[in-house]
Parts: sequence; C-alpha cells; structure tokens
Amino acid sequence: MITRRSVGCLFVASLVLFSLAPIASFGQDVDVPLTWKGVGHAVGIDNGEIADTKLEVIIKVDEDGWVTGKFSTDTEEASIEHFYYGMEKDGVRKLVVVLVQKDSSKLFVISGRMLLGKFFYGEVLAKDYEKNGEIEKGLSIGDRMAQEVYSDYIPQGLEKALKKCKPIGAIGVKGSF
Repeated sequence: MITRRSVGCLFVASLVLFSLAPIASFGQDVDVPLTWKGVGHAVGIDNGEIADTKLEVIIKVDEDGWVTGKFSTDTEEASIEHFYYGMEKDGVRKLVVVLVQKDSSKLFVISGRMLLGKFFYGEVLAKDYEKNGEIEKGLSIGDRMAQEVYSDYIPQGLEKALKKCKPIGAIGVKGSF
C-alpha cells in the first residue's frame, strides 16, 4: 500500500540521485569531496489519490567515492544505501539511487536520468524492506560506493530489483553544489 510516508521517502531518494552526479563529471566543474543540496517533488498514489510531496536532499561524497546523505520530508527520512551511474552522453546521464526508509520499512529504487547536472527525473519503485531479502542482497545494501553501469551491462541484482519492485510514482529535483 502506498502511503503519504512512502511518497515522501521517494522524494528523498530522488534528491540523492541528483547530488551524486558530480562523482562522474555530470556536467559540473565539481571535484570530490562534495556536498549537494536540493529540493524537489515526488508524485505518487496514496490511498487511491494523487499525492505531491516536497522533498529536501543532502548528498555528500568523500574523496574515495563513498556516498552518504538523506532524503527528507516534513515527516519522513530515507538514507542512501547504494548508487549507480552511467556515462554522460550529450548532457544526459542514467542514475539509479537505492534508499532505505529510516524505520527500515521500505526500500526505494529511483531509476532516472540527470540532465546537464542540474535536473534529475525518474520513476520511483518500492517494496517492503527485508534485511536479508534476495533483492536487498543483490543491491548490496550498505555498500555506499558509487558504481558505474553500462548500456550493455547492468548488475544482475539491480536488474532484478528494477523488475521486481513496484512502481509507485515519479520524482523531479533540482539543486546545487
């Protein structure tokens, strides 16, 4: 069941994706370590109604590419647990951010694109979080290193998560370093 809380966590996840863009030269002249802060919105279905929630994001990347950060709303918070990025082509880069809700009840996967290092949009997928679940293990939950994906190769765990998690909404986020 999609709740306002779940939609709020989606917003947090979307912001994380946007902030990690500089790790792989997302069109910004920014080097690690870096901090990205932004705001945006998540839109999803909540009890049969469309819910639009404001989201605040803080993303930090250290010198070694280790990502920390959170997505938060007025009532909820989710932390970044894994991050995937593709090569930039013509100002567009594929991004996938994996988040776990603070109370460990939901796992979110945001699959989208970053435009010119300034705007991130994407689909939000979710499932109930299972500490030792197959999807969670496949996504290497807790390994917060940025991981590159290729057009002809996506890690099996990520591919499975993108197929098994349920779509619950979409996000749009803008921010700055």
